[in-house]
Amino acid sequence: MQLDIYALDAGNIDTNNGYYGSMESERFRSRFPEGFGPLSRQAAVAGTRLGMWGGPDGFGDTPQETADRTEMVVSLFRDYNFALLKLDAACGRLRKEKTDAFDNMMTQARQYAPDLILLNHRLDLGTGMKHATTYLLGGAETYIDVLMTNDMTAPHHRAKALSRELTPGLTRLAEDHGVCLSSCLDYWEDDLILQAFNRNLILAPEIYGNPWLLRDDEYPYLAYIFNLHKQYNDILVNGIVLPESQYGPNAVSRGDGTTRFITLRNLTWEPKKYVISIDKTIGLTAKGKATVLLYHPYVYDFGSHVTGSTVEVEVLPFRSALVKVTTKKEMDKIIPQGVTCQAPVSDYHRKLAVLNETEIPSDAEAIYYATCYAADNNALEVRSLHRSGLTAIPEVQKARDAFFNQNVFRGQELWDKYLFDDDPETAFSVNLRRDQRVNGQSAFLLDLGENIQLDQLVIRTNSVTSLVPIEAGGYVAYISSNLKDWKTISFPSDAVSFIDLSKAGAFRYFRLNRSPMRLTEVEGYRGGAKVDRSKWRASNLFRNYPGTKKAWKADIKLDYIYPNAYLCVALEGTHGIEGAWVGFKIDGHYVGSPDRAPSFATNGEGQYPRVTSDKNYTYYLPLTGDMAGKEIEIHVLGFNNNISITPNVWVTAYPIPFNAKY
Repeated sequence: MQLDIYALDAGNIDTNNGYYGSMESERFRSRFPEGFGPLSRQAAVAGTRLGMWGGPDGFGDTPQETADRTEMVVSLFRDYNFALLKLDAACGRLRKEKTDAFDNMMTQARQYAPDLILLNHRLDLGTGMKHATTYLLGGAETYIDVLMTNDMTAPHHRAKALSRELTPGLTRLAEDHGVCLSSCLDYWEDDLILQAFNRNLILAPEIYGNPWLLRDDEYPYLAYIFNLHKQYNDILVNGIVLPESQYGPNAVSRGDGTTRFITLRNLTWEPKKYVISIDKTIGLTAKGKATVLLYHPYVYDFGSHVTGSTVEVEVLPFRSALVKVTTKKEMDKIIPQGVTCQAPVSDYHRKLAVLNETEIPSDAEAIYYATCYAADNNALEVRSLHRSGLTAIPEVQKARDAFFNQNVFRGQELWDKYLFDDDPETAFSVNLRRDQRVNGQSAFLLDLGENIQLDQLVIRTNSVTSLVPIEAGGYVAYISSNLKDWKTISFPSDAVSFIDLSKAGAFRYFRLNRSPMRLTEVEGYRGGAKVDRSKWRASNLFRNYPGTKKAWKADIKLDYIYPNAYLCVALEGTHGIEGAWVGFKIDGHYVGSPDRAPSFATNGEGQYPRVTSDKNYTYYLPLTGDMAGKEIEIHVLGFNNNISITPNVWVTAYPIPFNAKY
């Protein structure tokens, strides 16, 4: 797998909010003591060129400042063979009086890099617009569940991304921001298939964010998509839009007269079958027999077919599909003839029930808190790290360490693990820059992972002001072993609060009805010794139980559970922001939903507003083999009288379970 361009993020020179940097600054030199020379040379060895994300101005107020800015940007292309410049309104605007300076700078830069790609993100560049290679498709960035969020129920977080439009006339001189590999990673490959083979814009295939957050077993598939695209890149630039009546929304065929790549999608809960015509209507003009291969979401050989005939292709729910039709002898370096083909099991994805409105359960509060304790308020990148698990790839581990250990990340205090790391310099805080709490209020919830006996719980802050909205002097906490029965514990609240639990009995769940703004450490003691906290988790953005106005319920039992299966509780309709909640009881035990689309509130993403929605939430519950044969109660709680939803429950699996390979 080869990357043609590696674009450096904002912050290396320019930063957000209009700060324009310099390669002569101490800040830059501390990161790149030898400038970009070593990095550009290392990239060249891999056949890669660099790019830079920044702002359009920085020309200062004097002729010398204008000359300095011009020289710096031009040097990127003259001295370091850069290929790309991304200019974004997030880093500032171009002053009208500086449009000539910008025009001159870009003219000079193109003398050294005639193929320079200039990405324009929401900027008026005046006379400099002629230098822009692309515009931002729909003005949309693809940071999943921060800047792009589902507006429909779906079995994953990327349905909105899969529904993106085509460019007018299939123009390639646009940029769709690439595929986000930072947050909500499941089904990223469907997203990338459409980005690379459907829209196929000038930078395709394009990814951004943190690819080191993928699972180790996903990197071969990432390389598979990139390498397949590179092999056929020359013919993929030729595309035609296919009729929606036959191929579904935004279907495209790309290639030449002998080989076509067709991209399909299905944005419904049921499988869809499309009939592909093997003829000139898809751009195939050659005669004779054509081989038809499914490349994604799994590999399947449809065999040879006479041109003029048809082939029926099934597209799985909320997934994309890539089909190749060719009359040429197979020369594929990626999937040679005789490849192992796959056949999904027939019933891994199916509808299980429609929930019926019912009386409000007497234990609705416990059902609510089950999901609060199962979920978290950590940064979305932290959730991706947990999702993908440990890596055995040293380079991936180094990238993860560099990202999560950097001061700018640690300083945002958006990971509950900072409460349990014995480091007084780290903290877990309520993010007030983009306050995601309902009505500006939330509880502090602590899960010990199991029922244990403690003599004392110690909650530490750096100052009494960090306790706000709790005041110093005295407060109450609540503890429970089962989420249903709670004991009240009074304690003297202070910058360091010592909570006596010696007579409280064993418990697992701890709650403060008002979450302090900032905590630095939470410790438990038994017999004078600090207890192990490796299973401890905490959250600080979920509100106290708000009271249930309406309720729905369904009972199911699964005789068999496929690997990687999970339940999807789809709330079709309008329920209000955080107005509907889902919880479960399995053989009488409370079980919460750890994930939802749109994502549960997070303390991360301080520079962006998390997109909120008042409709069509989907809650997820991972299934394990030991749940087979057990009674599963599914509860939906509505928190306002005007809620109008139809809850449905589906079972599905990711990755796909297969019953045969041949």
